[in-house]
Amino acid sequence: MSDSNHTPTLSVLVLNYNYARYLPGCLDSILAQTFQDFELIVIDDCSKDDSRQIIERYAQKDPRVRPALHQVNSGFAKSLIEGTEELSRGEFLMVVSADDLVTRPYAFATQIELLRRHPRAAFCFSAIQLIGPNDDGVDSSYEHELALEPAAALRAIFEQKARPAHSGTMIRKSCYQACGGYRRDIKMALDLAMWVSLAIEGGFAYSPEPLSGYRLHEGQMSAALAGIRRNAGEVRSILRDAYREGVRRGYDIGSSERDVFVMHFEACAIHEAFHRGRRLAAYRVLATALESPLGALTSRKMWLSTLRAALGPNGFNTLRNAAKLVPAFRGH
Repeated sequence: MSDSNHTPTLSVLVLNYNYARYLPGCLDSILAQTFQDFELIVIDDCSKDDSRQIIERYAQKDPRVRPALHQVNSGFAKSLIEGTEELSRGEFLMVVSADDLVTRPYAFATQIELLRRHPRAAFCFSAIQLIGPNDDGVDSSYEHELALEPAAALRAIFEQKARPAHSGTMIRKSCYQACGGYRRDIKMALDLAMWVSLAIEGGFAYSPEPLSGYRLHEGQMSAALAGIRRNAGEVRSILRDAYREGVRRGYDIGSSERDVFVMHFEACAIHEAFHRGRRLAAYRVLATALESPLGALTSRKMWLSTLRAALGPNGFNTLRNAAKLVPAFRGH
């Protein structure tokens, strides 16, 4: 058991459901960190595989591991709130999905140093190593380390220039509490709702190193595709609320409320079409069209994403070159 009298600097929350095949790699990557002053809360949401035995074995070996083993399945959102608001004790918070990894042993040290250096920043994220059957590369938001104040941070999330992953992003707990934590009225897009709320509260810091790894596998992909179809309405509501709160605080958003939703989704579709795969991009376009038909119809970027998703990279490049559309695609 961990020392109940010691308050750790960082609380790391691992959420697990039937990920026994990935869980040891995830836990090992966390426990191998050069920064040692953390607690590792592992919530198993009533898995049907060998997850419980794995968690108990790690808890016996390392007192920083704090198991929370559900007897009844609670679902992702309740488990997330239980970990962040009921069990965590640290000054900083981090959520890691059990199928993901922390890819650098100095990841925690890097993020804590950035948050210390930028005391207003509400959260810190990094480039992401994509982990799949093949070498899937790195998803980078920016080329250099930076910190953005609230107005610029909110615009960057609206425009998808900043793309924090839920796994591996470090949150300042005082800012988490100030913005009310994870929203109870959101079922799917909990992470987006959190990022815009934290951006409004204090902005963010960013490291260009891929400090965390995001695993691409069939189960995760299926959930992502289903989620896109279900959560477009949630996303629109989240962006609307964030826009209005930013305006209320006097932030220069740079776009109208009407344009923010389509701008956000077209940026997602462009990014996914060029980096993540055709199916994700196609679903993103469809979800946008169903939620905002006129906005999708009049968006040039959305049409370009549709072409890219339909034709694939080779066919799209052939068409682009033949039609001399190169200027329209610079930067993508």
